[in-house]
Order: sequence, then structure tokens, then C-alpha cells
Amino acid sequence: MSALSVVEDRIAGISSGLLNTSQQIGGALGVAIMATISTTHSETLLKEGESQAEAFTSGYNWAFWVAAGFMLLGAVITIVVLRNRDVPTQAHEHEGAVAEPAG
Repeated sequence: MSALSVVEDRIAGISSGLLNTSQQIGGALGVAIMATISTTHSETLLKEGESQAEAFTSGYNWAFWVAAGFMLLGAVITIVVLRNRDVPTQAHEHEGAVAEPAG
């Protein structure tokens, strides 16, 4: 067992908890941001005299465009930050392993 896998095993619980918490908070914030954008834009259009259907459709449209922008930003950050050398591969995990004779 390499030192790398020992460290990974040691922090596996913390890593899992951090990932799950980030997903939950990100989802909650995403819904809150989209709802705020949609409601604010819809209310503005209703005050300007637009029909209710048109105002709500436009509000949802704005919210989904903002969500798409966040997804694009996340993809760009992932491509820029995550490099191939940071991702463990099978070859790196078993570099120091010695094959035992069968029998």
C-alpha cells in the first residue's frame, strides 16, 4: 500500500462529507438564485403592463439563462483548474506494487 492511498483512506470520510455538503448547498443556492431572478423579472414586467403568461415565461427564461451561465462558468473553472497530472490513474496507483508469484 502506498503512502498516497493511506492518506486517501484517512480523509475519505471528510472528503465525502465535504462533497455532499457542497452539493446540497449548491443546489439550494441555485434554486434560490433562479427563483429570485424569475420573480423579480416577472414582477417588473407585470408592473410594466405585460400579460401574466408573458411575464412569467420571460422570468423563467432569464433564470434559466443565468443557470446556464453558471454551468458554463463551472465547466471553464474545471478545465482550467483540473489538470491531468492531478487525476490519479491506474498506472500511478500500482507503480510501486510488486506482482506476487501465483501458486
